[in-house]
Amino acid sequence: MGFFGKKLKEKDQKKLDDCVKDSIEGSEAQTSGVVSAGLNCDKIPEAVPQFARAECEVIYKNENNAWIVLGRDRPFGKSSGYGGLGGTQCGSIDLVVGRRPLNPETITNPNFISDAARIYISQRTNIDANMGLVAGGVGMSRSRSAIGMKADSVRIVARRGIKLVTGTDKKNSRDQRIRTELGIDLIAGNEAVAPFPSFGSRPRLQPLVLGLNSVDALNDIVDRVTELGSIISWMLTHMANVNSALTALPGIGSVAAFSVLSPGTPTPLIGGPPGVVALFASFQSFKQNCDAIKTNYLLEGPSNQYICSRHNRTN
Repeated sequence: MGFFGKKLKEKDQKKLDDCVKDSIEGSEAQTSGVVSAGLNCDKIPEAVPQFARAECEVIYKNENNAWIVLGRDRPFGKSSGYGGLGGTQCGSIDLVVGRRPLNPETITNPNFISDAARIYISQRTNIDANMGLVAGGVGMSRSRSAIGMKADSVRIVARRGIKLVTGTDKKNSRDQRIRTELGIDLIAGNEAVAPFPSFGSRPRLQPLVLGLNSVDALNDIVDRVTELGSIISWMLTHMANVNSALTALPGIGSVAAFSVLSPGTPTPLIGGPPGVVALFASFQSFKQNCDAIKTNYLLEGPSNQYICSRHNRTN
């Protein structure tokens, strides 16, 4: 079936417009009433819809449904976009292949949903709304210059590097000062918010993780775990001395061993109160170091060590 529920027969000349018929009749590839299959890029009959041209538009097209339209911002019908509103400074270049429906009797307008592939360039447009995109973290672009690309598959290939860069200029294309630094959203499925069954409702579009900061955070965590192991080892070693000393005191019992862990306990065991104070000081330092890990790496704040990107997000 075709894209609009009606199967289109290949080489069906009855539905071809006069322009395409004339080009086929003049082709050297046609002999004895048989049309060439288009091998070696010979001309071949294809159904191409008519286009509802606006008065300001200059159109370049061929018989293979490939178009370049120079005009003003017009994402859909003649009344759409800033061109439809009578706006200026909204010049556009619309490169399209595969306008649909594939029927020469149909008069079509630009259609970001059904047209096969498009590169749309406009001096002023609402590109996100035109293409049906969610706001994400960077928001909706309104009344700004934009370039939109859409096809079944889009590939950007570089033999060296690819850079996706934002925030290069202090002013936008309308000479207005840019006051907000926006990042890059990588959105799969055109969904920015979705429920997580195990965590309840949480934004699906989350900050990307910064690798070097994450390495620093993990190293600090490992250091703190090692520090805790040293404290526990110190405690076990000295508790053995406590138990030995207590067994030499008749009638006290092993329960008294725990009383020496309280600050200020008047006992000479494990070096007296200074040993107990040192133990609690170690624990206090350990707790402060753990709190610092949260503050520096895991909380969004003034620290430049936060492991999440402040600008770039993905799902």
